Amino acid sequence: TDTAAYLRALVEQVLRRMNDGQTPEEIFHAVEPDPELAQLAYLQARYDHPKFIVRNLLRLWGGWWNGNPADLLPATWERQANEIAALAGGVTAIVARGRALLDGGDSVAAAHLAEWATRADPGDLAAQQLKRDVYQQRL
Repeated sequence: TDTAAYLRALVEQVLRRMNDGQTPEEIFHAVEPDPELAQLAYLQARYDHPKFIVRNLLRLWGGWWNGNPADLLPATWERQANEIAALAGGVTAIVARGRALLDGGDSVAAAHLAEWATRADPGDLAAQQLKRDVYQQRL
């Protein structure tokens, strides 16, 4: 029954927020599992994560579209990364900022920068090292 209650809490939060008109991104970041149930050894986020459940519920009831019109017919990730790199002043600048974020404890934002840097220039050693270090820290 604990597992059912854990899942029910996620389902109820997602439905309520969808019905209130929140965006998928707002819902994804706001919905959390019941804190007491999440402490149970057999409900730890080891092989799955409650945010993955939230995403699946959003897809189930909201469809495939994430609410961002740019994602309807998007540029490739490589093209997007090259534009970000151009705006930032190059891959070196992205890597430097990603490294600063990582060193400051923000591995979530650093992960996005590592992805942009490695997609813009897959052969850049510093970008690949940042990506390695980011995901090692996030693990």
